[in-house]
Amino acid sequence: RYPAADFGVKIVAELTAGRTVVVGDLFEAEVSNEDRTQQTARDVDTRSILVVPFVRDGRLRTIVYLNSSAPRAWREDDVRFMEE
Repeated sequence: RYPAADFGVKIVAELTAGRTVVVGDLFEAEVSNEDRTQQTARDVDTRSILVVPFVRDGRLRTIVYLNSSAPRAWREDDVRFMEE
């Protein structure tokens, strides 16, 4: 388990705002270009993520998190399925 902060300020801001985060390559995307984010990605052997936030009463409560150890082009139907 990792605290949300380990995934970086930018990703946490997106999730807190209730937006799904879809990153095909954590070492290439603008939203994941923070040192802390990239170190966590290395620590957990992750290159791509699809993260759906659950925000209630203005607070990020939990997430559904998918990841891949290789870069991945997440499909729209992947995202829709996870958001549903």
